[in-house]
Amino acid sequence: MLVGRSRVAALALVGALLVLAGSWSAPAAATPRGHTVSVTSPTPAPPAPRRIVTGWLPYWTTAASLSTLTANAKLFGEVSPFWYGAFWDSAKASTKIVNQTYDVSIPTVVAQVHALGVKIVPTVVDDTRAGQLSTLLSTAAGRTHHVAQLLALVMANGFDGVDLDYENFAFADGEASWNATRPRWDAFIQALATALHAQGKMLTVDIPPMYSDTSGYWVYDYRGIAPWVDRVRIMAYDYSFSSPGPIAPFAWVAQVVAFAVTRIPAGKVQIGVPSYGYDWRTTTTGTCPTLTESGTALPATTSGNLAWARGSKHEFDARWSSWYLTSMLPGMGVHPPDPVWDPVTREKHFTYQITFRGGVRASTGNVVSASCSIARTVWYDDAAAAQARATLVNTYHVSGIAEWTLGGEDLGQWAGLTSYATSIAAVPSVVTATAPALVMAGQSATVTGSVVLHGVPVTGTRVAVRYTETYLHIHRMVPSSRSAIAADRGVEE
Repeated sequence: MLVGRSRVAALALVGALLVLAGSWSAPAAATPRGHTVSVTSPTPAPPAPRRIVTGWLPYWTTAASLSTLTANAKLFGEVSPFWYGAFWDSAKASTKIVNQTYDVSIPTVVAQVHALGVKIVPTVVDDTRAGQLSTLLSTAAGRTHHVAQLLALVMANGFDGVDLDYENFAFADGEASWNATRPRWDAFIQALATALHAQGKMLTVDIPPMYSDTSGYWVYDYRGIAPWVDRVRIMAYDYSFSSPGPIAPFAWVAQVVAFAVTRIPAGKVQIGVPSYGYDWRTTTTGTCPTLTESGTALPATTSGNLAWARGSKHEFDARWSSWYLTSMLPGMGVHPPDPVWDPVTREKHFTYQITFRGGVRASTGNVVSASCSIARTVWYDDAAAAQARATLVNTYHVSGIAEWTLGGEDLGQWAGLTSYATSIAAVPSVVTATAPALVMAGQSATVTGSVVLHGVPVTGTRVAVRYTETYLHIHRMVPSSRSAIAADRGVEE
């Protein structure tokens, strides 16, 4: 017969342990029936590399570019196919967006990129004539029209946003126009970003560097566009363009990034990285032949090589630098020296000479011997150069690097970039704790645990322990002594 009920309080430590940091323990004590429970966070998988790479996929290297992206997708957040141009439409006195690809299935590429978990943000370049785009953006109606064109492009094709490569302001319009263009650009970026963001889309811009608010290519106004854009890709290359020299000397790139992050939130900044080289002609000595020594026309191969050697500058992809050194130049009779790694600029370079012999027709009509030597200098950014510039990502806490081009890069870069991106990835915190399953009221218990915060053990910090209090109801049965024994064992008859 049931004649009464009493309550015994117990503390269940199975539940949550709120750990601030440290390794810790409470006073030791016996625990009922020796039960303990381990409260441990799941063992984390090795950290995935941080997505620090983006870049441009030219339509003329679509297959190679997609191969690069597919093999290294875990490093990418978004990519920009180089597909569209903003041309002037004379009939409408406005712009029109033109697809410049000729053998690319855009829906197929979009599906492939999305299947990799990467966003696709195609580039639109300014293909208008000098001053035309600035004039269009000078009126609210002109800005509205251009915004509508770009938004329609994004929405119609399932893109994740748009990337603007409007370089004419810097390289065609002239600095005298910048005071007028700058506020027009700011107003346009604000309007475009607002329209894109309303649809859940992103806006990125590609701009040459500024060194202060009034030096460099200040028409692009870092401070003015910073609140509106999602990414600013700073084209930190072509330091040397018309004459031989490093393409992106490391100290200069660091200077460019250091200023950018004072005007743009670092998480929006991406560092433009070149994946190419330049071969400049530096000197020509002697008289280059126009005929063979016997007076016949130069062989087509010799004539072609001579024309190439006399060219002021040639560009080549870093991917083909080995072929350039070991096949192309030797095929022209040149045996270039081994490239030299410059530890200051963090690029490779070398010089070589190519000599041509034959004849020229003198004023007398006779063929006379002639020869010339053409000296050339090469600078290029290989895998080591790309990896060196990537270290600035963590130095300045920026979003990542943007490569021109993907598909032209030195394939040897990817192992190093993956290793670096993994080394700077967020490491999960791990909390482990062991506690008794049940502690009766009035008893003490031992709780032990540890914290590893971002890969580093933490000690000497106070912690808080959360526990739940549970009441066990024990029914007493009388007068049976058997019932009393059963009650002591926590069972009911």
